Amino acid sequence: MNLLKQKVKSLPDLPGVYIMKNEKGHVIYVGKAKSLRKRVASYFLKTAGQSAKTVSLVSHISDIDYMVTSSEVEALILENNLIKKHRPRYNVILRDDKNYPYLRLSSEEYPKLTVVRGIKKDKAWYFGPYTSATSMREALRLIRRVFPIRACSDDVFRGRKRPCLNYQIGRCLAPCVGFVSKREYEGIVNDIRMFLEGKNRELVRTLGRKMEEASERLDFESAAGIRDRINAVKKVLERQSITSGKLIDQDYLAVARKGDEAQVVILFVRGGSVTGSKSFPFPKTGETTDADILTSFITQFYTDEKFIPEEVVVPAKIEEKVVIEKWLTERKGKVVRVVSPERGEKVKVLEMARKNVELALKDRLGIEETGIKNLEGLKDILNLINLPQRIEAFDISNIGGKEAVASMVVFENGRPKKSDYRHFRIKTVEGPDDYGMMAEVLLRRYGRLVSEGEKLPNLIMVDGGKGQLNVALSVAKELKLEGVDIISLAKERGVATDRVFVPNVKDAKQMPKDSPILHLLQYIRDESHRFAITHHKKLRGKNLKKTELLDVPGIGEAKAKALLKHIGSLDKVKEADKEALSKVKGITKRDVETVYTFYH
Repeated sequence: MNLLKQKVKSLPDLPGVYIMKNEKGHVIYVGKAKSLRKRVASYFLKTAGQSAKTVSLVSHISDIDYMVTSSEVEALILENNLIKKHRPRYNVILRDDKNYPYLRLSSEEYPKLTVVRGIKKDKAWYFGPYTSATSMREALRLIRRVFPIRACSDDVFRGRKRPCLNYQIGRCLAPCVGFVSKREYEGIVNDIRMFLEGKNRELVRTLGRKMEEASERLDFESAAGIRDRINAVKKVLERQSITSGKLIDQDYLAVARKGDEAQVVILFVRGGSVTGSKSFPFPKTGETTDADILTSFITQFYTDEKFIPEEVVVPAKIEEKVVIEKWLTERKGKVVRVVSPERGEKVKVLEMARKNVELALKDRLGIEETGIKNLEGLKDILNLINLPQRIEAFDISNIGGKEAVASMVVFENGRPKKSDYRHFRIKTVEGPDDYGMMAEVLLRRYGRLVSEGEKLPNLIMVDGGKGQLNVALSVAKELKLEGVDIISLAKERGVATDRVFVPNVKDAKQMPKDSPILHLLQYIRDESHRFAITHHKKLRGKNLKKTELLDVPGIGEAKAKALLKHIGSLDKVKEADKEALSKVKGITKRDVETVYTFYH
């Protein structure tokens, strides 16, 4: 501790980020500061006002790293990036949004709208996250019904010679065969962006001008199509409640708490109307204040969110208001205010947000409570040592031993934790040996956890019968895994329900078909199978493409790699002319002729 205090005293009196680590070198907390020295020193002052969470944090600190930044805004950005990377135990963290779907509007010449999970750093526009898959599908259906944008894949789009059925029913303008100009299609795309950003009043005005222009050109067919779009958008507007006569864009935030659990709701107000809401869980917040939760939410949410409103309205005053405003303003390119009103219209909207967040938290905790009850039932039925709050399930996928992969899916409190999912490439086993593959994967996974002193799951579940269970037990014995339950779930022909195998019990346990506990186990098993087979298919697809290019005479792995890297994909290599092929580093004139002849 003396060395630690000396290190604290040597910290610079400058803005930056501090990184606290435990004795194993794991990051347990990341914070930002206007003055690194003063902020970090405050943790070690013996004050009666420190929360239990802070006391616990300090007791686990073994080392402190820091990074100096040029400003508080830079510190804010860096802090958020490091929190996302390390997900430290003592930080207030928005539950990983990788599970949430987004609508992605691509940036190619003729963009399309697709559903994706997570945001990539590309030129596309992302709208979301949609915490409700139902609302996301409704938005997608409405857009495709109202706005004639293409829905086909890129491969189909490039290869199409005549318009598809969507063109015939008026849901696509057939850019694939040149039936619409690029400028007209861009107009449709811009309308979709406005709709998804909630700028519906502005969109109605824009569409109204387009309809008038079409009428003046005597293009009554186009005018009729635009009229239908206007009517559809107006119906959406009718369902949106008016909150303000000021036609500005606002986000309203509210927090609800129960024990260590918190929930944040954000209401989107666009052009004076409520256009929607989203709810986000904040688990294990401890004694953190509402203001700290709101600060964490704002920095984490708006890092990836491309649309920044003019105002972010919060129910509690935020200490770092000025820094956050500066950061949001830089991101938007226009002034953004963070306000905490005490009276007026904004207070009424905040009250609406508060009611919604309380209901959202109640619903979430109710679902989680049901999940805990199922876990308690699972523990009793199978005579487990532990309550299986964390379950790690494994499955093997291969065809005759080729391209063999394994999946590990993780469930916490009865719900999938997709950020912890893992794939494993089988490295040491050749041929169709599922037992050997399972042994390899379990040894790799839990050998690492044991060597690094990491926490083990409560329950390990493998897909298969008695044989797979015995493999898992053998690995557990070899690694001296103690206090961990192990089971297998078998789906066999001629058996009414799936069978559960447990150690030291000769016969499998069978549960009623309608048992919610059995349904939970089946869900976990099916999820591990889906995750394994998806990755297996992906690898097979990559290898097929790779093999096809290697079939070209004179093209080895190095030249194949150079072609794919320079041109972009196998499909583009097939379409490339001689001039494009000749620009690839390492490709000779003979190679150009060979490749071109091979595909033409």
